[in-house]
Amino acid sequence: MNLPFQTEDVNISSIQPVVNMTLASLEDLMNGPGEAETTFNEALQDGKLCGITLTQADAQTFSRVRTDYIAEVTKSIKKRFPSEHVGIIADLDTVNNASRYSRADSALKSYGLEALERVCDHYGERLF
Repeated sequence: MNLPFQTEDVNISSIQPVVNMTLASLEDLMNGPGEAETTFNEALQDGKLCGITLTQADAQTFSRVRTDYIAEVTKSIKKRFPSEHVGIIADLDTVNNASRYSRADSALKSYGLEALERVCDHYGERLF
C-alpha cells in the first residue's frame, strides 16, 4: 500500500482500489496463513526455525501476536482512510478527471452528477 502513495503525484483514482485491496489482503491473512506463516508452521513441525527450537507455546504466542497485529493494522488503515472519505475522493476523481468524461454530448450533460452531488453534500451547500 505504501508504494502507490510514495510517488510525487498520487493519482487519486488509485486510492480507493489500493485501500480496498489492502484491506481485502489483510482479511485474507486473518482467515489463513500467508507465505511467511506457512514457512513458520512448516518449521514448527520439525521443532526448529533457523536453528531456534520452537515450542507449542511459541506457536500460540505467534498466533496471538499475529492476529492482534493484523487487527491493529486493519484498524489503523480504516481510521486513516474512512470509507466515506475514500468514496468522496473517488467522486472527486469522477468530477475532475477529464479523461473519464464521455465523448458524446448527450452523455456528457448527465455525466458525474451523482458524484458531484455527493461532493457538494460533503464539502458544503448544494449548488443546484
